[in-house]
Amino acid sequence: MNKFQQKKAKQHQAMLTALVKGDEIVTNGGIHGRIVGVSDQVLTVDVGDGVKLKISRDAIAGKKTAETKK
Repeated sequence: MNKFQQKKAKQHQAMLTALVKGDEIVTNGGIHGRIVGVSDQVLTVDVGDGVKLKISRDAIAGKKTAETKK
């Protein structure tokens, strides 16, 4: 792994660690939702209409930002 890949991996791990209730996320599978529950390795995500999914932290691709919410 080169330095760029190592930097990206560290940034992604830091983002996963920093996830909190209320954050809007996207999974690796493309599911969008808002975190409503947090435990060590599992997040409960509301995907709309009261539907909640339990998702492993490792399955989170990223956190939505103001730019991606548009």
